Amino acid sequence: MKYFLNDMGEMPHYNYYKFEEIQNHALDYISDNEIRLEDFTEDPHELHNMIYNEDYYIIGTYKAKEWLGKLAFEIMVDVKNYELNHFGESYTDLTSPENVVNMYVYIVGEVVINRLFEDTFYEPIDWNIRKFKMRGLQRRK
Repeated sequence: MKYFLNDMGEMPHYNYYKFEEIQNHALDYISDNEIRLEDFTEDPHELHNMIYNEDYYIIGTYKAKEWLGKLAFEIMVDVKNYELNHFGESYTDLTSPENVVNMYVYIVGEVVINRLFEDTFYEPIDWNIRKFKMRGLQRRK
């Protein structure tokens, strides 16, 4: 099974490496900061930026290497392809595991936020947070 970006630099709509962990990060951030999703319906990308771009997801080379595990090379390729397809060049220092993880989480975070707002399109926002939690996608304690 393919976990990473397709040839167009997009995430396929099936398996994502550590998707649940990255999604839980967003749900925790929303809950901890008492964010009202309805405040972001005009521009969900602003919420994405707050969660995944205003602070580092992971700090430290050792932690980043552990997080990447055996898939480090594949994730580096995906980050590079994503940036080439979206920005025309690659900006992430691929020799830095910390930078690779943080950019990969940013990329997958787009999918998380898009799914969150797609699921809330026809239903009240608060109901959908509960629905995410009912699906077992909340942070595991």
